[in-house]
Amino acid sequence: MDTIKNEHVKEIIGMKGKPDIIDIIQKKRLQWYGHVKRMPQERIPKLITDWKPRKRKKENVQEKCGWKEYKQP
Repeated sequence: MDTIKNEHVKEIIGMKGKPDIIDIIQKKRLQWYGHVKRMPQERIPKLITDWKPRKRKKENVQEKCGWKEYKQP
């Protein structure tokens, strides 16, 4: 079975040069993040994105990161 490149499939269905779903989702997420950053401090979405968890007292527990430090795969 031969492999067909994504670019070739996009060309066949007439989507060549148009953004794919990954690009659209990343753009919308960035727009939403900018919207939240402009919100007043007391709004819940702003509080959640700026929230940092407290450090645990146990030494052997791995520290968790906040929403901003989470790395996308």
